[in-house]
Formats: sequence, structure tokens, C-alpha cells
Amino acid sequence: MLEQTSAVAQVGGWEVNLKNNTVFWSQSTREIHKIDKNFQPDFENALGFYSEKAVKSWNPYSKRL
Repeated sequence: MLEQTSAVAQVGGWEVNLKNNTVFWSQSTREIHKIDKNFQPDFENALGFYSEKAVKSWNPYSKRL
């Protein structure tokens, strides 16, 4: 149900595991970025989808709980 709602709203989700250096993208995020379903994002190539300004302004402590 969450994936269906995200698809309609065009909102994606992602998660970074810094311990294992892995990145997870939801199906909606993959569709927003128009990438192949087999594409495996990692921290470096995932950042390439965002502007330099967005990356520089990223604050890991600003997440909503």
C-alpha cells in the first residue's frame, strides 16, 4: 500500500546504511530518477542524482522522527 501511495504522489524513499556502505531506493525513487530496476545505488553514484547545492546543504541531523 505504501508503494502504491508513493507512486501516485510521486514521492520516493531511500535509506543509507553507513556501517555497510549500502543504499536502498524504493521503487518510486527508481521511477522518479528513471533508472533501470537492476541499478544498484551506492553512496557515491546516488549523490550524482542531486545538485551540488542540494548535496552541500544536506544535514544528516535534520531527519524527521
